[in-house]
Amino acid sequence: MASGFLSGGVDLDAIFAPYTTGTHPATTGFEVGGVDINTRYAPISQGSAALVTGYKISGGADLNTLFAAASSTTVTVGTQPANVSGSTSAGDPSGTVTSNTTTCAGAGGTGSYSYTWHIASGSGVTFTAGTSATTGVTGTVNANTTLSGTMYCTISDGISSVNTNTVNWSLQNTTIPVSVGVQPSNVSGSAAAGSPSGTVTSGSTSCSGANGTGSYSYEWVLASGSGMSFTAPNSASTAVTGTVNANTTITGTMYCKITDSTGGTVNTSTVTWSLDNTSPAIQVITGTIGGSATYPQAASAGVYFTSDGTQWEQSNQTDGGGGAGTAESMGSWDPEGDGGNYQIMATLVSGPAPDWTGYNNTLNVWGTPTSGLGTPSWGISVTNSGGQSEQTVLNIQIRRTSTGVVVASNHVTLSVTDRAAPT
Repeated sequence: MASGFLSGGVDLDAIFAPYTTGTHPATTGFEVGGVDINTRYAPISQGSAALVTGYKISGGADLNTLFAAASSTTVTVGTQPANVSGSTSAGDPSGTVTSNTTTCAGAGGTGSYSYTWHIASGSGVTFTAGTSATTGVTGTVNANTTLSGTMYCTISDGISSVNTNTVNWSLQNTTIPVSVGVQPSNVSGSAAAGSPSGTVTSGSTSCSGANGTGSYSYEWVLASGSGMSFTAPNSASTAVTGTVNANTTITGTMYCKITDSTGGTVNTSTVTWSLDNTSPAIQVITGTIGGSATYPQAASAGVYFTSDGTQWEQSNQTDGGGGAGTAESMGSWDPEGDGGNYQIMATLVSGPAPDWTGYNNTLNVWGTPTSGLGTPSWGISVTNSGGQSEQTVLNIQIRRTSTGVVVASNHVTLSVTDRAAPT
């Protein structure tokens, strides 16, 4: 409430600054609610004199010689404590740490105070109550790391502002980071897994964690490459496995993500993996099988597949008065030598149907290789005194008998020319 003492119609509360701190002046003999006003107003030493009020103390001095004028005092400030800190096991790789609090106070000002806290040095923290008299600091701190710096508060009474002395702050995350390792750093698998493809599995590698909290979980991650999977993707040890084409190697890299019970996660270094299918590829060798002869010899060309895995070119070439036919190898169609495990079929693409006597010449039917010119075999032949040429294109497919899967397919051309007899 107002003092009730007026000077020029103005209450003394509006003339003098309020008391906040310091030594009280001598008693005045003027009381409010039974209490002398020497405890109500700031001493003159904290500001400047107000105008004469007309109120006299013993000895005849005016009250303006005892008390400071309103708005003339300077804000004085202090903080306690001068150091704040927080230390906890906040987790890996990082976690939140919060300090205890410090409080700033203003004195000597007029009216109420406002507070604004500032970071003077350091980074990575915020204030828990940046516009209050009391605050702490909080921040995200990496495992086994300490952040530190200084801060201060600006206190204002609306007329003047003063900065406090700096307060030291520190935040420590005492968690020891999870350390990880992986051994070996290379895994590979090599096998004759079959044609056209087969499964190859590598040796295993293992990862491990240390310094974490509680138990660990594991997750293997493919970093590069494709066509493989992990045999134990959520275990400490795993191998890689995949379907690999014959005569092919696939490669890549991988790593393990290790997590402890706090949720802290660390990745291992990468591991190189490779899978090699050493089986040769089953193939149909494309090309033209040619036969030529001079009438009356027949010009013939044929192809057949034998159970020992050999593919042959059969051609008949003679000139003049005759000559023997020749048989020329086109190479192996089944490098594994297990031709009895396959079936072969020919489809006519263009030209006349195969008709060479002695060959099976069956189209669009799967046949099992034999040791001679049984099944499957196809050929064409011409004999013409005036000269004649023929060309037949076959699409030949090879499938694995046990699965019915076609493992190879290609075009083979049979071409024959019978020249006219010399004159």
